[in-house]
Order: sequence, then C-alpha cells, then structure tokens
Amino acid sequence: MNKLTKLIVSGFASIAFLASSASATTHTFTINLTVGQASTSTGSGSGSGTASYDDVTGTFSWNYSYSGLSGSVNNAHFHGPAAPGSSAGVEVGVTTPTDNPNSGSVSISAGQGSALINSRWYLNIHTSTVGSGEIRGQLINDNPPSVDNSALIASLKKKIKKLTKAAKQAKRKGQVGKARRLAKKVRVLKAKLRKLQ
Repeated sequence: MNKLTKLIVSGFASIAFLASSASATTHTFTINLTVGQASTSTGSGSGSGTASYDDVTGTFSWNYSYSGLSGSVNNAHFHGPAAPGSSAGVEVGVTTPTDNPNSGSVSISAGQGSALINSRWYLNIHTSTVGSGEIRGQLINDNPPSVDNSALIASLKKKIKKLTKAAKQAKRKGQVGKARRLAKKVRVLKAKLRKLQ
C-alpha cells in the first residue's frame, strides 16, 4: 500500500471508530429499597443505591447499601422484567450478598439491557427472617428513553384527512347519518392527535 492509501484507510477506520463510540450510551439508575415494595409487608429496613448499564459492552454495574433489616442478609438478586409491584425471575444474582455496601458488575444480554433501560428490573434483598425478600427497589432510569410518536402522528393526520374528505362527500350526497359518524371519528382522532403533540 502506498502512503496515500494507508492514510485513507486509517481515516475511514478512525471515522468508523468514532461513529461507533458516539452511539454508545451508559444508562444510570437510582435504587430506593423499601419494605413497601417487597412482596411481603413484614420486616424493616431500607436502602439505596445506583446502577449503570453500558449498552455497547453489555456491562451492568451496581453499588448499594442497606440498614435496619430485621434479620441477616442471606441472598440478593436483580429480577426482571417486571413493572413496580410485579414479580419476575432472577436476571442477575449478587455473588456476595452479605457485603454492605455492595458493589459488582456483570455482562448482560441486549434483551436484558432493554428491560433494564425501561426500568423493568428490581433489586430484592432476602433475609433470614423474610426469605421472600425484606426490601425491594425498582431500578429507575435517570434518563428514560423518549418515545418517538412521529409515525403515529403522521398516520393519524392521514386518517383525519381521509375521513374528513369522506365526510364532506357523504354530506354532498345527502348521507347525513354517515357524514355525522365520520365527523365524530374525525373529532376523536383529532383529540388523540392533540394529546400526542
């Protein structure tokens, strides 16, 4: 390869690296551990922590602490996917659950990461007195993903235009009942559109 070719290849490699690095996101989460979130309302104690997830490397990391539990900690897991108040299977087991404060990191799959990014994971701390979990905390994304409604908005606008035209045609033909039904559908769709914009 001559020098110019090497320079061009090197430049493209640098651009590709920068492009892939630019799309990487490290998501951060807040964990608020309480008895009220656990499946049982018995027990005591509380805790807090943070977590992070790198969506390129798949690295999930955590750091949390707790106090005031009614028994000694014998297990801790990250569960998901589950909304607050719902239960789910174990996604990641904490290898040293009795450490307080506790920190660690593991690699997780993209599917697990997707549920995590959407705040569908929770941390459950199990104790000798409350084996099902004495305190629990949902991992809340500090910067939840935004929802892109542009395709839905465009579809609603298209439907509104089509129904408006059909209502006008029905009215011109003397089909009053049909024109009213179509006009009502247009009003409903316009209300939905206003909520999205």
